[in-house]
Amino acid sequence: MSVHKSFLLVFIFLMIILQIPGLRVSGQATDSTLSIRFFTKAEVGVGIGLGYFKTDITSKGYQLKIRNDEIQYSVTSINGILFSERTGLGIGVGAEPWKDAILFPVFLHLFYDLAPKENTFYGAISAGYSFGKRYSTIHYESGTGGFMFKIGIGYKSNISKRIKFEYEVFYNYQAVRSKYYIHSDSANVIPAEVNYTVPYHFAGFKLGINFH
Repeated sequence: MSVHKSFLLVFIFLMIILQIPGLRVSGQATDSTLSIRFFTKAEVGVGIGLGYFKTDITSKGYQLKIRNDEIQYSVTSINGILFSERTGLGIGVGAEPWKDAILFPVFLHLFYDLAPKENTFYGAISAGYSFGKRYSTIHYESGTGGFMFKIGIGYKSNISKRIKFEYEVFYNYQAVRSKYYIHSDSANVIPAEVNYTVPYHFAGFKLGINFH
């Protein structure tokens, strides 16, 4: 599947998520003793692969070290609770088509505004697990998703009483679990299974709309 087709599919996925009534909750619920405020955030972004990683062991018994040339597109929807005017905690879901993978992260998201202003810088952390598949290439076998971690710093710009635009630069770590078999020239030797985790690193930029 091409990157463009994958990105179209995840765009449709995000639109469906945003139309689910339970995920579009925003505003404030009150009674005599309790006040709860909710937020909904929609994001699109792109990440560029950083560094190098090792391939599977070749038939000659050594590993290659190749550059991380993956490009990571992402669309996410985050819904949660505002604990104050500056802090929020939510649950996010998303879709990420790469050049050689398609992953679906599910994660916890925490943000903190650096100043109690309508327009302010903020920090954000997300951690969770990505489901999905990395496709096989000439250098490695196919794999599945794993632990993910993302940290970023951005700027919020107020455009109305309950809507803000967000601009963020981020670092993203994504583990991919994989396995392959080492074969021997001897017909009497059983192939050995190798399980391993590939650490992928990305740096990128994303845009968001925050409803609260």
